[in-house]
Amino acid sequence: CGTIDPGFENYVEAYFKRDPALKERVIFTGHLNRDQLFDFYRQAKIFVLPSRSEGFPNAISDALLFKNAIITSNKVAINDIINKRMGLVVEPDDIPGLQAAMMTLIRSVGSTKTYGEEAHRFAINELDWNLNTKYLYEEMQKRNLKNRFERDRSK
Repeated sequence: CGTIDPGFENYVEAYFKRDPALKERVIFTGHLNRDQLFDFYRQAKIFVLPSRSEGFPNAISDALLFKNAIITSNKVAINDIINKRMGLVVEPDDIPGLQAAMMTLIRSVGSTKTYGEEAHRFAINELDWNLNTKYLYEEMQKRNLKNRFERDRSK
């Protein structure tokens, strides 16, 4: 989702020329507002984010919340949590591995559903902003950082 880089448009055109049947199955949406994006997440069962390097992208958090099984590369920071618990992890640039992971989840509705449910549980229990800020506040209190911060601020 998002704008298509002008340099990518020629690639998209050639892609559809090679396989015109994909034109009805692959959607380049362009920019989506929040509600439109969340509608796509709700409809999806599998979220794929192969990456050569990535921190913790917001898109994965959203996909987890909407019960999507995840396929990502081992260069995404959360890959060790996802692997075989919420989805599958592949090597970057491993096209056959990515294809195999996608086919595995497409063919195994049960696994996809189980991964999606675990993804949702993880999002609710571990990624909730209120829980994380409470944890951070408690850690600051334990380490006496709150008082130190207030002292530094008053100087």
